[in-house]
Amino acid sequence: MTDASSTDTKRQRVVAIGIDGGSFRVLRPWMAEGHLPNFARIAREGAVGTLMSTIPPLTPPAFVSSMTGKNPGKHNIFDFVRVPRDGYRRSVINSTHVRGNKLWTILNHYGRKAGIVHFPASYPPEHIDGFIVGGILTPKGVDSHTWPVELADELRREIPGYRIYRGRQHLQGDLDGYLASLIETTQVHATEALYLMEKKEWDFFFLMFKYTDGAKHIYWKFWDREHPDYPGPNPYEDAILKVYREVDDYLGKLLDRLDDDTTLLVYSD
Repeated sequence: MTDASSTDTKRQRVVAIGIDGGSFRVLRPWMAEGHLPNFARIAREGAVGTLMSTIPPLTPPAFVSSMTGKNPGKHNIFDFVRVPRDGYRRSVINSTHVRGNKLWTILNHYGRKAGIVHFPASYPPEHIDGFIVGGILTPKGVDSHTWPVELADELRREIPGYRIYRGRQHLQGDLDGYLASLIETTQVHATEALYLMEKKEWDFFFLMFKYTDGAKHIYWKFWDREHPDYPGPNPYEDAILKVYREVDDYLGKLLDRLDDDTTLLVYSD
């Protein structure tokens, strides 16, 4: 990696999209059946393959590995929580627990700006050359989940329905309400990402879609006919697909905006 020349007229840029819980078990048939045309386009026009996850294969250690180049034993993130050596009270992990330089820190060193949106365990946000919007594990109700700090107010003002988290209707057995919340929150995150990509400066842009995974946690048994609790034909068989379709719609809008000097990476944990 070399320092960017001041005479550069075109700067190479990279967009990385994280699909939480993404699996070819659902992607391949849905792409083949025409349900996810933009996922299919990316696979057709680019390179596609199966990645090996971390041990353990959980969201925080896997995505942190992707941005540090280190395994969990080196970057210090093994789960969603930390277990103390001298007690039993667990604490939620945060950005201060990560060991090693993250990709955006390295890019900043070489004069490149980074935009990081909803990366897990990115709270409290680091003061980087670019911007950060906290993702999962950000404490609910905090005002300081972005860098710069004032970006949070800008997002609330510019993005209708702006929020990090989906609703919790599933806890009351409201599967229709929960699915609607997953879809709406995914739409909000897509709108937020397009806004930030157009309004802010960046050389590297990361966005994570969390609720492709959230949908599977609740609705997998309604889709997978081999699941021991599959109830037979039911109104939630396409619930997971509906969330993936929102991500696919975003990818289509993103592809329309990318130029020949921008590389797109779509990957999962």
